[in-house]
Amino acid sequence: MTKLLLKSLRNTQHFKLIESLPICQWVSPLYTHSRYASTSHHLQNRLHAAYYRGGTSRAIIFRQEDLPQDRKDWEAIFCGSIGSPDPNGRQLDGLGGGISSLSKICVVGSPTHPEADVDYTFAAIGIKKWDVDYSSNCGNMTSAIGPFAIDTGLVPAIEDEMVTVRIHNTNTGKIIHSTFPVVNGEAVADGTFAIDGVAGTAARIDLSFIHPA
Repeated sequence: MTKLLLKSLRNTQHFKLIESLPICQWVSPLYTHSRYASTSHHLQNRLHAAYYRGGTSRAIIFRQEDLPQDRKDWEAIFCGSIGSPDPNGRQLDGLGGGISSLSKICVVGSPTHPEADVDYTFAAIGIKKWDVDYSSNCGNMTSAIGPFAIDTGLVPAIEDEMVTVRIHNTNTGKIIHSTFPVVNGEAVADGTFAIDGVAGTAARIDLSFIHPA
C-alpha cells in the first residue's frame, strides 16, 4: 500500500494531503490532524505525488526520480493510487473518479531530449480492469505539466514573469511549449480564463505543439 503526499492547485489556499487507508493526515499552515481509518498494522510505502486538473481532466503526477527504475514496477503504484481495478467502476479506494477523464497518471522528470526542459510520460489507467496504457498523450493533462515543473523546481522561474516550459512527451516523441504566468516563483492558479466543461475560471495556459505531424 502506498501513501501519497499530494499538493492541490485548485485555489490559492494551497494545502498538502498525506492519504492512505489506515491513516489520513491533513497538513496545512494552520493545523495538522490525523485519524485512523482502519485497524491495519501492515507497513506502507510513502510516495510523493501531486493532484492537478488539466483542462477537463485530472491526474496524479509523479516525479520520475521518486518511482522505481524498472517501469514494470510502475503499474502497481499507478493502479493502487487511482483505485483500479474496481469491478464497481467507482475507484473508491483511490483518487480516480470512475470515468476515463479522471483515471490518469503523469510522470515528469529530467529531459532526455536536447530541446526540452522536462520529460513527460502519460498513462491512461483502466477502471474495471488492470490496464496501464502508454500508447498516446493527453492534451488536457499536458497543460498541467509546465506548472508542475515550475512548482516542484524541476524548471527554475523568476518571481514574476510569463514562462515557457519545453515539454518532451515520451509517448509520442513530440515537443510541446507551455506558456503561463508565474508569481513569486509559482505557477498562477487564479485567472479569468474559462473553458467549456469546467465551472469557474483560472489562469490561462497556452500550448504550442512543435512539428505535430
